[in-house]
Amino acid sequence: MKPEPVTTDPINIAHIRVAGIGGLGLVALSGIVAWYVPEIRVATAIAMAGGVALAFALIAWRRKH
Repeated sequence: MKPEPVTTDPINIAHIRVAGIGGLGLVALSGIVAWYVPEIRVATAIAMAGGVALAFALIAWRRKH
């Protein structure tokens, strides 16, 4: 029997308020889950690399202007 593919739909913490220790725990848990699901890990790595590149570009643009 072939296992079902992993879906990324259930992992959406956009509407959860991050307040206090409980909120921090939810964010940490979602990060751990994201690391262990390959599709999410790749998307997160691409987003982080893009964010770092954009940050450097904005810093360079601000220093020039």
